[in-house]
Amino acid sequence: MKELSKRRTDKLARKETDKQVRKLGKEYNETHLFGRGEYIDLDEPLRMGFERNLVLISSAMRRSDFEVLESILPLINTRHCRSTRDFRTYDEKTKKRNKEFVHRSKALHRKEFDKLTERQKAYFDPFWIYSRWGGEKGGWYEYRFIYEHYLTSKMSKWHVWRVPVLDPDGQSRHDELRNIMYGAKYLMRKVDRILHYRWNYRDYDEDIYHKKLKRVDLREAQQSLLFNDYDDDDSMEFFYDNYYESAEHYNAYHDEEWWLDIGFFKHFITIERA
Repeated sequence: MKELSKRRTDKLARKETDKQVRKLGKEYNETHLFGRGEYIDLDEPLRMGFERNLVLISSAMRRSDFEVLESILPLINTRHCRSTRDFRTYDEKTKKRNKEFVHRSKALHRKEFDKLTERQKAYFDPFWIYSRWGGEKGGWYEYRFIYEHYLTSKMSKWHVWRVPVLDPDGQSRHDELRNIMYGAKYLMRKVDRILHYRWNYRDYDEDIYHKKLKRVDLREAQQSLLFNDYDDDDSMEFFYDNYYESAEHYNAYHDEEWWLDIGFFKHFITIERA
């Protein structure tokens, strides 16, 4: 049997280490849900506060397709619970809670939508959700309810009829894994690197923005060189040697005034003046 090289051996060792780290991360996420497997029924309901659910308005009861709407309602209903009557909607822009509560229906994913009957599917419209994490397609479809005006938010008392059974062993294991993931070893950072999570990439969006600017600048630079009838290979080699050899020029690639100072887009100014 052929003996493996040191480089190959180190690579296999790193893969095995990453596999164990992913296994610990998965176990930590699962122990976070400790106590949710078993419940105890209460003799008397426990009053917790208030809840809001979506219900059909009174005029919808007179429709001929009321039975279809009634069958769809449990699928799109979203339940919100509060300890007081004060229900508010969180605003992403202001990072505050608005006074007006907006109760929206749930959008169905493709698998949930495929389980519906043909008549029920007619009450939904596909909506494309764009995301850079959407894989090769760059996003996915979700299906939203068309007749939102037939829904209204209704407040009622929030009662609990059963409580979860807490697992002491699960709690202790969760605390132990938390110390491993966020303690001295801080393995959660490695988990984020392996799984490409954004929890540890606070400057990720800014990096994408500057990389995009760099691509735009390089494309404009190439167009400028072609405009002056320079050879493609020689001109780009000259460009890299003269303008990207120092850190000062590299950090200034997104500065428009720097490009104008070196006269790189002088022909654009000439065209505008003409």
